[in-house]
Amino acid sequence: AFSGTKSMYMYSTNTSYAALILPEFAPAVNTLQLSFVAMKTNTSYTHALHVGVITNPNDISTFVPIDTVAPSVLNEHELFEIPFNTYTGAGGRIAIVSPDNVYSYPYIDNIDVDVIPTCPRPIDVVSVGVHSDTIVADWTERGSATEWQICYGVSPIDPTLGQGTIIAGVMAHPYAIPNLSNDSIDGMYVRSVCGPGDTSRWSFM
Repeated sequence: AFSGTKSMYMYSTNTSYAALILPEFAPAVNTLQLSFVAMKTNTSYTHALHVGVITNPNDISTFVPIDTVAPSVLNEHELFEIPFNTYTGAGGRIAIVSPDNVYSYPYIDNIDVDVIPTCPRPIDVVSVGVHSDTIVADWTERGSATEWQICYGVSPIDPTLGQGTIIAGVMAHPYAIPNLSNDSIDGMYVRSVCGPGDTSRWSFM
């Protein structure tokens, strides 16, 4: 599990699929986005996940895929966020499908559905360099933000609970976090600042 003690284990083979189908949503699905974390524990399998909308939860042929994602790092949770603004159908149920043409055994946790935000959060938060007293952080900006905030500390930290040290006004990346001791950081979050009072959710390393 990424948080708590439980997670969803998706198990599919070349002849059987697994589907996680969420309750029906209103308003329209095309105003929503899905986020979750996924982890793979074996490099021999694809861990592919098809994310989309299913009209009839009892008929997999009514599933319309929107995106395909797969965790890439062994034994580490990775964040995925899929907006449904391109969906034009009438289905109201978001589904995550582990397909039946591959062997795929990923773990899924922290599933969240929300309205598509005005400020997308960054993804792919990584440490790209470690020096004696600095750590260089980098990320991928998915919107048009030119300012970010970084929260770091010793895990477990949660910036939404006021935990960790926050650096505001970061205007470029990669960004070197200075004045660190060897044990002052093993957890890091980044969020985008799109305008006054408009910040994204936090993304974790």
